[in-house]
Amino acid sequence: YPHLTTGELGSGFPTLKTKDLTENDKKYLNSPWNLNNFACHYKSVLKYINADISGMKVPWAYVGMCFSCFCWHVEDHWSYSINYLHWGEPKTWYGVPGSSAEKLENCMKSYAPGLFSKTPDLLHHLVTTMNPSILIREGVPVVKAQQQAGEFIVTFPRAYHAGFNHGFNFAEANNFCPADWVRNFVKM
Repeated sequence: YPHLTTGELGSGFPTLKTKDLTENDKKYLNSPWNLNNFACHYKSVLKYINADISGMKVPWAYVGMCFSCFCWHVEDHWSYSINYLHWGEPKTWYGVPGSSAEKLENCMKSYAPGLFSKTPDLLHHLVTTMNPSILIREGVPVVKAQQQAGEFIVTFPRAYHAGFNHGFNFAEANNFCPADWVRNFVKM
């Protein structure tokens, strides 16, 4: 799933660099829900980092097409993530709570032991998918959500997630680290 950094290509949210800001744009320019501001919210640990980190402090843009997917993964450093679908067809998301991360990992390893023996960190490569029905059958709790244009999806630390697009769409995502994230980081 290719990542396009909004720092280079532009954001779906208004920024100070946006030309010809409308009144509506100005309303969202400094909003904490603007993903360009979200990671550096006053309660975020990331506000103390004085660097633009792609995907952490600088959002990524995602262009989806029919049945394009994102494989099972957790966020870097087990951070939270927020995804906003600006426009287009919906996305279906599947999620596994962080408390069941090891169950998912063990299930995946039991179905593809050869892949994991060759590449033990395979799940960090974002190339591994498995039908959620198999995970459920094996006792892994899986939830499903359908994201429509104009909606946010939030994932939690160490919560595996995967999904697919129903058609052409444009989304933007960023990781974030509120104060409670530090407990999860220490467990890594």
